[in-house]
Amino acid sequence: MSGRGDRPSLAVVFVQYDRAKYPRALPRLLGVLDRLAAAETTVVVVDNATEGDWSHPVSRALIHVGGDNRSWEFSAFDRGVEWLARDRRRADVYAFATDALLAYGDAFLEFIDPEVVDWPLLATACVGWMDSFGEECRILDYADLVWMRSSLLLMPHAVVEKVGPMAWPLDDAAIFGDSWREPFRPDAPVSPNLRRRLLGWLTTSGDDGSGPEPAWHSRFELGADTFGFFKSKVNSILREHLLSARLRELGVPCYDLRALRAVADAGIRVAGLGDEEARRWQWLDWFGREATPAARGPILVFAPETVSGTADESVGFLEREVMPLILQRHAAARLEIRPGAALGDATALLLPGPLSEVGAARLAEAAEHGVAAVGWTAGFSRAAAERSHVVPAKKSWEFAEACCRLIEERYRGWSPAGRAVELMPTPPAAVEAGPPAEGPSPDTAEEASPPPPGEVPKPAFPDGHFYSPVIDPAELREREDAIWSTPQAGGSAVDYREEAQRELLAAVAPYARDFDYPLDVPEADEAAGFYQRNGKFEGLDARMWFCLLRHLHPRHVIEVGGGFSTLLAADVNHRFLGGSVELIAIEPYPPPFLRDGVAGLGELRERKVQEVPVDFFRRLGEGDVLFIDSSHVAKTGSDVNYLILQVLPILRRGVVLHVHDIFLPAEYPKEWVLGEQRSWNEQYVVQALLSFSSSFEILFGSAYASRFLSGPVRRVFGLDCGGGSLWLRKLIEGGE
Repeated sequence: MSGRGDRPSLAVVFVQYDRAKYPRALPRLLGVLDRLAAAETTVVVVDNATEGDWSHPVSRALIHVGGDNRSWEFSAFDRGVEWLARDRRRADVYAFATDALLAYGDAFLEFIDPEVVDWPLLATACVGWMDSFGEECRILDYADLVWMRSSLLLMPHAVVEKVGPMAWPLDDAAIFGDSWREPFRPDAPVSPNLRRRLLGWLTTSGDDGSGPEPAWHSRFELGADTFGFFKSKVNSILREHLLSARLRELGVPCYDLRALRAVADAGIRVAGLGDEEARRWQWLDWFGREATPAARGPILVFAPETVSGTADESVGFLEREVMPLILQRHAAARLEIRPGAALGDATALLLPGPLSEVGAARLAEAAEHGVAAVGWTAGFSRAAAERSHVVPAKKSWEFAEACCRLIEERYRGWSPAGRAVELMPTPPAAVEAGPPAEGPSPDTAEEASPPPPGEVPKPAFPDGHFYSPVIDPAELREREDAIWSTPQAGGSAVDYREEAQRELLAAVAPYARDFDYPLDVPEADEAAGFYQRNGKFEGLDARMWFCLLRHLHPRHVIEVGGGFSTLLAADVNHRFLGGSVELIAIEPYPPPFLRDGVAGLGELRERKVQEVPVDFFRRLGEGDVLFIDSSHVAKTGSDVNYLILQVLPILRRGVVLHVHDIFLPAEYPKEWVLGEQRSWNEQYVVQALLSFSSSFEILFGSAYASRFLSGPVRRVFGLDCGGGSLWLRKLIEGGE
């Protein structure tokens, strides 16, 4: 093991095609991989948009190398592995990924968690996302039912060596025809069903509008000018299948992230199971399909011909907004795009739009098969909708709630520990239409019995439900102009103290000229050095923290949430304040550069702030700083609740408080809410505190100043830069 202690090392081989199209892919991936707390992480970005034998070490931990697009991501993966070997950077575990890993959403990345994926498992097994057509396909001499996506795959070093080159050599002459009109040879070593699916997935040619799977994100029309591209992409997909075939042939255990999540929820550690028991969990696709015939999980079908409107928009709505809600209650559920005439074993037919003329016939067929429908009931009387088993739904949470109820009606006895789905012999009963479920009444709330010991209770309300704190993007989009209207300086219950902010900018101006940090990762081998474009704490936030530390010269600073802000504070303490500040960081998941020690940082407490006694914060006096960069979520037992409700009341008069990612007087950024679906709410708690309490006053707000004091900001710092830091001062003495 090349890591330190019991923490292995990790190498990330990331293939980049279009940084502008997927700018969040690499930061998002590294953010979740950081949870595994590798002893050392090396990132090799293989730039397939700029091929060539070149390399550019941004830092010791981040290297850009020229791409190799001859076999798409597979030749690029080989290029990254070769570079690591040449530079003697062998790692214990490799993460192979492409920048398109977010093309179909990023909810699955949340399953990369130490409770789900641990180092003992990664020492011998591959982990990723599995796909299946539900029927056996053949490539060369291999039979294939389930395979692992190449967009994200975690693989032990020993397996990387056994597998060898990922760019499996393929003979175009044996696979493809002479013309795009007959793209495959009649005797091609690719089964006919796979040929049909490849054509439907990649191209619009010969498509009847009811392709078997959601279309590829870059679908194209097949013709003479695109035939070469088609062959190249088909070969890439075949290599994806063949990589799984080799892993299966080598006997490498392979697991789907979603399966591991359900196993972990049941209190099971796959790495601790015996070989026979562990094999039951290998090569499972959403629990629904295995490499050998097995029970299938709940199948939710969308038939594009059943609704009027654009199929792509409907698929996007179901995949991005409905399925993530369903998966929280039923990890085995899956969405399939198939013709309505081929309902087969479907649990429900989804209708994300008004019914088309063909849709009425499909509904009748669904009713004959005992398959309920979920969606729009336009054009139906209530009685007709009930006869056709149509459950009304338009919003994402309505779809999710109805689907979950249908699943629970049809499936009995399924649990992660049981591994098998036992189908009821009778069709699912139609769910009665009616208003959304309400919470328990005050008279009955205390009578509700808790779940049996060890059983995970089902959520009372799905994400997006009006009783849920999680947003419903569809509902917000209906009102987005009003929600994200231009904020005004006045007309608020909050006193932003604009003149005081202007005066503070003038007071800290002498320190601004010393802000001399590099823009990007330092070239020197100083992994702990602060740099400006870090994506976490930058712009006006970083400059003001740099200046305020010197302006206030506090005796004590407690940071709740450590990272780049801690690096900056430690450097100011070390370089400008002679180490006189007692700087303490509280961070349950510290990045390696903090855990390894930083000059100027006095203490790192690796624990949740809720586990730190309230009395610990009584050491802060006038001019000292409590710097908060929390989870940003107020909920039962959260750090935000603990800090706002228990720590802030005991702080002494004169303590300076910082809260990050507060954009008052504006809303949270629209991209965060609608694009990334962050359901943060800390800002609203802070706004309420400032609106109806005289306990705190505003010293400075990065978001406010960048909008309403852009002139003074530009004069002091020499550039326009925004941010989300809010600085407050306690005005009353803390209580006991």
